[in-house]
Amino acid sequence: MITYSVLSSQQKELEGKEKLIELMQNTKAQNTNIGDYAYAVATKDLKSGELVADGDVDFKQFTQSDATAFENRSDVINKVLLQDIPSGAAFTTVHIAKVSGDNVSLRTGYRSLTLPASNFQGKSSKMTVGSNVDIFSSSKENGWALDNVKIMSFEGSAGSKEVPTISNATSINFEVPVESIGDFISNVSKGGLVLVARNPKDKKVTRIKQHGYTPSNFGGNSINSLPSLPSSVPISNLPEGNLPGGDVSGLPMPIKPAVQVQEVEMIEANVKSKVTFD
Repeated sequence: MITYSVLSSQQKELEGKEKLIELMQNTKAQNTNIGDYAYAVATKDLKSGELVADGDVDFKQFTQSDATAFENRSDVINKVLLQDIPSGAAFTTVHIAKVSGDNVSLRTGYRSLTLPASNFQGKSSKMTVGSNVDIFSSSKENGWALDNVKIMSFEGSAGSKEVPTISNATSINFEVPVESIGDFISNVSKGGLVLVARNPKDKKVTRIKQHGYTPSNFGGNSINSLPSLPSSVPISNLPEGNLPGGDVSGLPMPIKPAVQVQEVEMIEANVKSKVTFD
């Protein structure tokens, strides 16, 4: 009886340990499914060109890391969408431009701007890290261009073991002047851009940007809307003696009004005559 009691007690203790181990394993599996990485996701379908509002962003746990996804809300809200994003999808550099100034190799007054590679045409194998390119809008109505932009790096798809190149990159990182970042992002959201390779030693500007009013801004009818002005009177046509003394440098002067001649009638011995006075 004593031996049976001892064995029974050991059996119950063993069963209890097995249940505890099973419970710990289930808890670990559940934690693994939750994920170790939290990224910003869209709460609804959003279209390209829209500004991301605070209510459009939520966070979701993922089991795998994604270098192109955003971990901070401030990196997503009030940003222009470069591509459509469905509800529940994570915001990545494909959808939102990523601006950074942390790279110590950047020149003063420049920022690192990461944009989706799918938005660019004219990609060539000659374009590598360190290459300088010109960027043009592919739209005929848009004359935007940016000259002599340096390629800083390429970003590949998450989990890919291939070395990112311009042909397989998901995003391209450019060195962009601070004052040009806003226009760059805006034009990417409007349509495709074209990359043109250039010699890094060539400093020539490919296109001169025009600011303010240009002749094309004015229609032919604008001049017709001006009031009719009197024609100029040549100096040779002015009456003699009406020009003041001194040097007038060839400029026309106003004409003096003519002096009214005074006259009276006189009747003397039934003879009427006129007398004029100077």
